[in-house]
Amino acid sequence: MRFSINRDHVIFEMMGDESTLVNVETTYYYGLNATGTFIWNFLAERDATLDEIVDAVSAEYKVDAAAIRSDIEQLLQNLKQENLIVER
Repeated sequence: MRFSINRDHVIFEMMGDESTLVNVETTYYYGLNATGTFIWNFLAERDATLDEIVDAVSAEYKVDAAAIRSDIEQLLQNLKQENLIVER
């Protein structure tokens, strides 16, 4: 299963190393910290599996993949629930 940005339903704006997402259907907005922004940019470049995202974050921030996996899963679930990303 791969995750991708639901480009028809979201506007993305970076502010330094953080970013804001706006759901164009609901007009709700969401803030992402630096790690969330890294993940968003990773998905902007390619559709990715959970394992690919975890590996990329682990390499970027020099942290153990097992330690961050559940946090990444939660972020992806939240983004999916808000229709900002989709699973393919």
